[in-house]
Amino acid sequence: MKKLIFIYLFVLIGCGTSESNTKNQSSSSLSTNTVAKKSSDELLVEKLEDKDCAEFVSLLSAKQIAREYDTTEMWVLQNYKANLWEKTTANGKGRKVGEMHAGSNALLLERSGDDYKVKSPKDKSVGWINSIQVNKTIYQHPTTYEDCK
Repeated sequence: MKKLIFIYLFVLIGCGTSESNTKNQSSSSLSTNTVAKKSSDELLVEKLEDKDCAEFVSLLSAKQIAREYDTTEMWVLQNYKANLWEKTTANGKGRKVGEMHAGSNALLLERSGDDYKVKSPKDKSVGWINSIQVNKTIYQHPTTYEDCK
């Protein structure tokens, strides 16, 4: 009887360990894919930051947003933030990955339809922002932020 209970416990513990190993392996491969994606974004950012001139998106100014929301510029500066999204608008946005302040400039990484993939100067996040939030694109030195072109 003791032998039977021991075998039963051994099988239960063995199955639990096997199952948790499977979960660990799948989460490990998932995190590897996420790291690989982030690495490609980081490599692109590094490549662009090594150039003498890069394209940036310039968000709507606090004055423009205040006019649109019928509020003060001070309120916009204190409360308004443009969100960066995991995916493009056409692909359903996904989750929020970062944010930017009104009037800020962000390094442009990629374009897709009406969306721009950018690196936020606020929190260094990389995500998508819709052109409705963007005033214009400009060319600047990626580290000194002086105008170029």
